[in-house]
Amino acid sequence: MTGARHDERTPAPEPRPGVRGWRVPPVTATLFLVTGPVTAARFAFPGVLAAPPLLVPSPGRQALVTVPAVVALGSPAERIFGAKSVLALYLVPAAIGEAPGHVWQPHGSGDSIAVLGLAGAVADNAFRDIHGLPTLAGAVIGAGLLLRRRRGAPSV
Repeated sequence: MTGARHDERTPAPEPRPGVRGWRVPPVTATLFLVTGPVTAARFAFPGVLAAPPLLVPSPGRQALVTVPAVVALGSPAERIFGAKSVLALYLVPAAIGEAPGHVWQPHGSGDSIAVLGLAGAVADNAFRDIHGLPTLAGAVIGAGLLLRRRRGAPSV
């Protein structure tokens, strides 16, 4: 999926006159605007969402990372792969991870698995975009730290 056709890619949005910086691409913005309020509802009504549904952070403090990560990873992914592809990169890995997640860790599913779908796609693009190598490096370092923790070695 790394080689999206050029005509399918979402071009970088042009800033409006008087607006500095960049805008969040449309599908990424939609994912953020859906995930954010559902996450807020989880905090406001904890009994309603006792079992966290897909795309809601669990534990709740995870939202401090995963909700902003939707924009941080979704924006470059949407610009690289296109709008339809970023939706697939968010939802398909989430669905694939959700099934075994309920077996392995029934009380810890959530939006992190969707965000990691975006991270994997951006990391796979490591040699064509500046975001890929840092994402890949973070994944490698994180895997090493987890292995170290499992062996009982002290954390750095």
